[in-house]
Amino acid sequence: MDDDGNDLSSLALSDDGATLIFVRGHGRNREGWVANPASNPDGIERAIRAVRAVGGESWRLAEGDSPRLSPDGKWVARAVRACLFCGSVLQ
Repeated sequence: MDDDGNDLSSLALSDDGATLIFVRGHGRNREGWVANPASNPDGIERAIRAVRAVGGESWRLAEGDSPRLSPDGKWVARAVRACLFCGSVLQ
């Protein structure tokens, strides 16, 4: 993943240390605008991503923020527009 100026936040490491999840993308400011540091014409997505702790490319899990990783590192709960969802972390 290239460093294009997007925020990385809400980092969480699985209990076994094998998987890291994070949110990539800016949140809305008080005016409702989302920062687009790379001036991407398609806009910016705020998405939950995962990566193996040993390295490699990250993969997109889902749109959303405020992820909570299960103790076994296999599931993630997430918030999307004030609704809660659960999904698999496995690639």
